[in-house]
Amino acid sequence: MLKISALDSGLTEKQRRVLQKRQAVKGAVPVPDKDGQQKTIIVSREELVIAELEETEYRAIDDILNLQESLTRLTDRKLRAVEMKHKLKLNDDPDEEEDDGFIEALDGKVPEIWLSCKG
Repeated sequence: MLKISALDSGLTEKQRRVLQKRQAVKGAVPVPDKDGQQKTIIVSREELVIAELEETEYRAIDDILNLQESLTRLTDRKLRAVEMKHKLKLNDDPDEEEDDGFIEALDGKVPEIWLSCKG
């Protein structure tokens, strides 16, 4: 059990998020007086104070596996696209039939045929 937890801890990473605020802090500062004596004055100054601290653990292996899976899908799509392009170049559009001259035979005779069929 310890071996599994040791392996598992090696695959996790800790992430830390710290939110700091600027806050006025009062402090006592000794200042020499005119008489030569020390006098204490309270001075306020701005200081960064930790407002929120959040630590999370995430598994780095999960991120790696997700990236590998997306790369595999992308590679498969590219491969299919290349294969399809290759097939189209080889077949040069298999749905296209050879020209049998029918369109050329109708050249200029379409209005006559149309009128005869209406008629």
